[in-house]
Amino acid sequence: TTFSILAIFIACLGLLGLTFYTTEQRKREIGIRKVLGASVTDIIQKISTEFFTLIIISNVIAWPLSYVIINKWLSSFPYKVSCNLATFIFAGALALGIALITMGYTVIKSAITNPINTIHYE
Repeated sequence: TTFSILAIFIACLGLLGLTFYTTEQRKREIGIRKVLGASVTDIIQKISTEFFTLIIISNVIAWPLSYVIINKWLSSFPYKVSCNLATFIFAGALALGIALITMGYTVIKSAITNPINTIHYE
């Protein structure tokens, strides 16, 4: 349990760093979008969609592989336990929730900044 929590924490730090990097690289784009009339919700949705797409793709790749590995591993035990789809759906929803919490502050902060500050030097 301790190592699982540590691994999730390290993954969240990596996601937070990636979010900081992405929003910093796209600071001018966000400013220009705001000047042209984009709302805060549109900007948050634009940035978050990219991360959520990557998480969904990784879940689609991981689910079949983990299903095969888990069933092979569980078949060696004397008491048979089945692995159902609800476990994978819960894990995917948990991954999306953790990603939303991790990137929420950074994305909202970059979306509500004054566009004049970001495009002042352009």
